[in-house]
Amino acid sequence: MTAPDPAAVRIRRDGAVLVVSFDRPRKRNAINLPTVRGVRAALRAALRPQSREAEVRAVVLTGSPVFSAGADIGTYAEGDLAAIATLMDEANAMCDEIADSPVPVIAAVEGVALGGGFECVLACDLVVAAEDARFGLPEVGLGLLPGWGGTQRLTAQVGPRRAKAIVLLGEQLDAATAADLGLVTTVCAPGRALEVATTLAERLATRPVRAVAEARRVIDLAPHGRREERAALDRLFVTTEAADAIRAFVDKRGSR
Repeated sequence: MTAPDPAAVRIRRDGAVLVVSFDRPRKRNAINLPTVRGVRAALRAALRPQSREAEVRAVVLTGSPVFSAGADIGTYAEGDLAAIATLMDEANAMCDEIADSPVPVIAAVEGVALGGGFECVLACDLVVAAEDARFGLPEVGLGLLPGWGGTQRLTAQVGPRRAKAIVLLGEQLDAATAADLGLVTTVCAPGRALEVATTLAERLATRPVRAVAEARRVIDLAPHGRREERAALDRLFVTTEAADAIRAFVDKRGSR
């Protein structure tokens, strides 16, 4: 994996929180191959095994002044099918790596998250959106369809009929509607999405790592994860993190 392209992605580390920002503002953060490779490299570099004191415990994915207007259509317009296939393959891998990250990933959305940008959001665990943010999958209007896992993740999150309205009609959602559908976790004032998302990431960074990881995984298995939920709980009962947290809880109650 190549190093992140400084012209496509910016990376900032703040304690246990990693902030990864799309950085093509003149292109409304349209996602091209260097962007995809930059995000993937940033995640892999930050999340490789480290000492406990140095480890990243949460990631924030963002972009300014807009999150992302989607895939860079210029790549499609060039008609190079090999280049398009490479972008599709690596963008799919990027969204899978976001979804399967060993630590939670929070999207901080200002402006728009359209097309591939929205597909990145759908792969995240939590989503903070400014009140004036908008979300949509306009690909069918171009004779295409969302191809980075978006049809599947959207359907899993909102159901097939609403997913068809969003995809087939190119329906755009405002932040309030997206929140009502469960696609957005928190709505905030414009300009504050990154701040609010970072605060959530800092909270997550203080939570027991194994429990957070197991909970994220079994939630994503719903509604077919009951057996694995119990197996995960059994694994957690014998961890040092659980023993320490339970003991601290009992000691705290006993001191009241």
